[in-house]
Amino acid sequence: MSKFLFIIIGIVSILAFLETFTAFNILSPRFLLNAEYTTYPLLKEDVKSDSHEIVLVDKSNKAHITYSPGGHFFLIDGWGEYIKIDEQGNIVSRIEQTQERSRIVNSPYLVSSTGIIDMAKPHAVQEGFLEKLNALPDRRFIETHWLEQFESLYASAEQVFYSSTPDFDLYRYPMYFKMDDGWTVLYASPDHIGEFDDGRPFEKYPPKYEEMIELVGQEIGNSDDSTVEMLGFYKRGSSAEIAYTPIPIQFKGPAFYRVKAGDTYLNFQEIAIRNIGSGVSSNLTEYMLPNPFREGIDVRFLEFDPHTNITTAGSDGLYVIRKITRN
Repeated sequence: MSKFLFIIIGIVSILAFLETFTAFNILSPRFLLNAEYTTYPLLKEDVKSDSHEIVLVDKSNKAHITYSPGGHFFLIDGWGEYIKIDEQGNIVSRIEQTQERSRIVNSPYLVSSTGIIDMAKPHAVQEGFLEKLNALPDRRFIETHWLEQFESLYASAEQVFYSSTPDFDLYRYPMYFKMDDGWTVLYASPDHIGEFDDGRPFEKYPPKYEEMIELVGQEIGNSDDSTVEMLGFYKRGSSAEIAYTPIPIQFKGPAFYRVKAGDTYLNFQEIAIRNIGSGVSSNLTEYMLPNPFREGIDVRFLEFDPHTNITTAGSDGLYVIRKITRN
C-alpha cells in the first residue's frame, strides 16, 4: 500500500473521529446550510404563514388527545387541565383537573363524587346527581334487587357508562345513567358484577355513548404520513458525557424544519440531539387523525418534549397546527 493511501486513510480516520466524538461539523458544516434557516423562529415565537399558524395549547408532554366524530371536537388530557378544541383548532374550554375528578377513558365525561361534566355539550358545566343508589356504607342491595334496578335504569337511560375505578369510601364501582331529568348513580359491589373488565361489566349491556378516537403520535421522520420534515442540523456542543469523563455521548444543536400546511410551509427551528452512532432525534411528535376521519379537518398537533432543560430553548409543550381565522 502506498504512502499516499496511508495518508488518505489517516486523514479520513481523523475526520471521522472529529465528526463522531467532537462538536465539529465535518459532514454538515454550518456554512453549507441555507442562510435562511437561521432566521426561522422557535416554536414559541409565533410560527405562521399566510394561511396557517402553530399555536401553543398546553405545557404538557406525552399528550393524550382524542376526537369525537359526532361532537366534532378534540379533548386533551393536559397539564392540570382538560382542554376542548373545535375542528378549526380553537380552544373552546379548559376544565381544571382535581384530585377527585377523573375522566372516563376515551369519553367526554369528567366524573367526581359530586357530579358529571359532559365535555360534548356546548357549555361544559357540572351536573349534579339526582340520586345515588346502593350508596350506604353499612348496607347494600341484594343481588336480585340490584339487577332489577340496573336493568330498569339501563333500559330508560339515553347515556350509560361505567367506571373501572371504585369509590374507595364504599369500595363499590359507580355506574352512571343519564335520564331526561338528569344523572343517576348506581353503585355495584364486586359480587354484583363479577370480573370487571375495562369499564364493561357486562357484554350484554355495553356503554351508551360514542367512544372517542385516540390520536396516535409519531416521531417525525419515522413515518411516510408525517407532514413535518427536518431540513438540516448542526452540532453546537455536547449535552451528555460518559460518567466521570469529558467524553461526549450526545450532542445538541439547532435543527430546522418545515411543516406542510395547505399550499404553504411553516418553518421553525428547535434544539435537537444526536447520540453517537445514531441519527438526529428531534424530540418532536406529530399527532393527526387517522383516516377516514382526517378528511375535511385541517388540524394537527405537534409536541416538543426535550426531556431535559439542556436540550430546550423554552418551547416545551403541545401545539396546534391550524388555519388562521379571518375576521
